[in-house]
Formats: sequence, C-alpha cells, structure tokens
Amino acid sequence: MTGAVKNMFGVVPGLRKAHLHSVVKNGDEFAELLVDIYQTLPVPVLNVMDALRGMDGQSGPSGGRVLQLGRILASSNAVALDSVMAMMAGARPDAVPTNRIAAARGLGPARAEEIQIVGDFEMIPRFRLPSSWLAGTITGIAGLTFYRLIQRRPTYDKRLWNRCRRCADNCPVQAISMTPEPAIDQGKCVTCFCCVEACPDRAMLVPSVSRDLLRRLARR
Repeated sequence: MTGAVKNMFGVVPGLRKAHLHSVVKNGDEFAELLVDIYQTLPVPVLNVMDALRGMDGQSGPSGGRVLQLGRILASSNAVALDSVMAMMAGARPDAVPTNRIAAARGLGPARAEEIQIVGDFEMIPRFRLPSSWLAGTITGIAGLTFYRLIQRRPTYDKRLWNRCRRCADNCPVQAISMTPEPAIDQGKCVTCFCCVEACPDRAMLVPSVSRDLLRRLARR
C-alpha cells in the first residue's frame, strides 16, 4: 500500500524507474528507496489524494474490485496522509513499510494519536487488503530462503489474454516475451507486478502464495 510518499517516485525520469525496480531485492528495500527519494526532495507541497473511487484486493490497480468511496484527502505532510489512508482501509499505519520507515526518520507521523484529522473520518467498510501476513511471518523467522519460497510471481489467464503486449512492453526488466503467449523469465522477474498493473483485461494475475508455490513445484 503506497500513496503520497511514493508519488515522489514520479520525479525519476523514464527508464531510470525500471532500473530502480531491478536493483532492489524485496518490498522493504523498495520502501527504503521511495523514502530516500521523498527525503531528498524537501519540496513544500500540498498532497491531495483523490479517493472518489478506489480499488481493493490482490490484483490492483487493474484487476481488483472498484469501490465508490467518495472521499478526498489532503495534507501538507505526505506521511500523515498515507497513515490516515491506511487507517481508512483498516490497516495499522506503521504496518505500511513507507510509513514505518519515514516515521523512524522523523519525516512524519505513523501513529493515529499523533495525527490531527480535520473533517469526517470513517473507515471504508469491508475493504479487502492484500494478504501479507504469511510472507511477513516466515521471512522474519526463516530469512531470505523461505521468502523466496513463498514469493509470488505474476502469471496470466489464457481465457482473458488478447495479445495486446502491454505486459511485455511495460516490464521494467524485459522479463516477458511473446512466444506467442506470454513467457515470463523467472530469473529476470523482480516481482514488481508492473505487468499486472498495465494489463487492461485483467489477464495478468497476482496468484495466491499456495497457488504460486504449487505451480512452481509442478514445473520441477
């Protein structure tokens, strides 16, 4: 879950974004990178989050469930804004890596009692967060080997695939080729899920941990 802090990633030009996706090893490292960029550019701006419509579930932002939220959030502090966004979605603010890292650096609050909310605050009913507890628990106990074992990699649904090539064209490490169906080079894939984000027909998927593990074991 990212928001205003990650918005500063937009200052990185063109294909340099793809390079940065390829050099980080996991979600926490990418969060550190995003906070580095945010901290390096101390530009006073008003952060505005358009939440008139939102999306929840595992396969956003192209394949999740669209919700009519009818909200607009604004703050002069991006970390506070992202923390309130997390609370509205039913997540602890400090459970979001960019919030936790930014708060530890003194860049903004990631605790509800430290944020002054002006206006109405209401949690989004039945908002479905992506499941991350299993990955977080096992990674903390067993380290990188188990993280790699349960790490999900993108796949696709043949019934929805329409040969538009957007998945391949938007892969930052060029891990997808068309032969003629999408073939994902697992050695190159950095699990950024840009292919899922770019797919207009929801053909590219983020599989569950169990489904992806069984798929990889079946290939051996």
